[in-house]
Amino acid sequence: MPNLRSAKKRVKTNEIKRLANNIVKSKMKTFVKKTYESISSGNKSEADLLIRDAFSSIDRAAKKNLIHKNYASRHKARLSKALATIQG
Repeated sequence: MPNLRSAKKRVKTNEIKRLANNIVKSKMKTFVKKTYESISSGNKSEADLLIRDAFSSIDRAAKKNLIHKNYASRHKARLSKALATIQG
């Protein structure tokens, strides 16, 4: 339990930031999951659209230091590789 006034304020701001960060990470995971689902179903046109959103959300999370930049790069590479398999 915080005693100082500034520490009490930090508890509030940390909670607000935690919720905002969870939204960004959740969107990222959702886009990645939807992209993999469209790739596995073989729907190339839908996968092309979703991969852009997935890349954007991954980059946004990496920019805010919610995920490590290497983690972001690795996931983008895996998505690209998976998309290339249905392109032939």
